Amino acid sequence: MGSVRDEFSMSILDRLVEAAALLALVACGVFVVLGWMLLPDSVPMHFSTHGAPDRFGSKHELWVLLGVYALTY
Repeated sequence: MGSVRDEFSMSILDRLVEAAALLALVACGVFVVLGWMLLPDSVPMHFSTHGAPDRFGSKHELWVLLGVYALTY
């Protein structure tokens, strides 16, 4: 049985995927913060298979989506 360090070491690919996921999370957060004043009060939240929005919600729901993204990261 190897040491704890060996069991939890990540490959270069694992590190790249982790870095990309973290960068995407931060980019989403920056987008919401910087674009907050420009966003309309009602934003599309779900799209049909044809690409048309079929559910609208408050722009405040973007914080919920960002929170879920952060929790699943």
